[in-house]
Amino acid sequence: MLKLGIIGCGTMGKAHAASAKDSSYVRVTAVCDVFPEAAKSLAEQMNAAAYTDVQTMLDKEELDAVIIATPDGLHAEPFIACCKAKKAIMLEKPFATDPEDGKRMIAAMKENGNLVQMAHLFRFLPFYINMKNAAESGELGELISSSGTSIDRIFVPTKMLKWAGKTSPSWFLLSHLIDAILWIFAEKPVKVRATGIKKKLVSMGIDTYDVVKAEVTLASGAVCSFEGNWIYPNSWPIMAGVMMSVTGTEGTISTNTMDPIMQKGTASEYSIPGILEYEIGGYRVGLRRNMLEAFARTILNKTETVAPAEDGYEAMKVLCAIDRSMQEGGREVLLEQD
Repeated sequence: MLKLGIIGCGTMGKAHAASAKDSSYVRVTAVCDVFPEAAKSLAEQMNAAAYTDVQTMLDKEELDAVIIATPDGLHAEPFIACCKAKKAIMLEKPFATDPEDGKRMIAAMKENGNLVQMAHLFRFLPFYINMKNAAESGELGELISSSGTSIDRIFVPTKMLKWAGKTSPSWFLLSHLIDAILWIFAEKPVKVRATGIKKKLVSMGIDTYDVVKAEVTLASGAVCSFEGNWIYPNSWPIMAGVMMSVTGTEGTISTNTMDPIMQKGTASEYSIPGILEYEIGGYRVGLRRNMLEAFARTILNKTETVAPAEDGYEAMKVLCAIDRSMQEGGREVLLEQD
């Protein structure tokens, strides 16, 4: 069984810890967060050691792997420290929010030979795996376009994330969609054009975009459009959802996780129960468990990861270009090819 450390004990760190509970592949033996109370609370739940400093945890604990689940813009330093400590890493999206950080991270990973898996959730969901398979089989013909929309209730940037003002719906939501499209199309992005709107959240004292829209052109000329919107009302029946389609010259494939596959109505509310993660006899199964155990099997079997760091880096380049395009009034941004 692999000894696992979790860096970042907020929303995502807790979610990964829940997925690791009772796993036959991993055991969480240490957690780390700059806020002592957060580290202590999660450590008690997992019967693990609590730390407030990443290097101290790496020095004192014999860990096989770590999950980095810090806020979007705080991935670089713990990642580089874990690379130098020769740990296998599962990294929350986005890869980084600064191009120079991204370059330093890739260099550290290559220098130390670390196995790194991105926590790109869509690669572990049957909807998007079926899209990838349809694209690879050739049954859609030549892929020429795609569209994707990812939404959150306004609860997410106003209540769930204490650091929403330091990120945006592109970094927080579109990371998954952009990675999925680059993976399905198996192409490099070459140019980006984007625009964003700041109204609702700014009026609430949170300086970030409400909605981001982007158009990404791939090397073949295929055009991909994206929307990230995290100001859906809290009355919306689901907390988060995605609509996505891929079109080729011979066919189209689409999915919509906002469809009411299951519905529940009570005296107080209408809702769509979650079906992607659930418990059977107290054992948590589904999306994040699949991703975590795929990571563990990759380590144990010394195989290639399903979601390599290099792909996370490519998605980061697109996201950086989206930011730049919005800051420059929607100007087209050409992407550097490494």
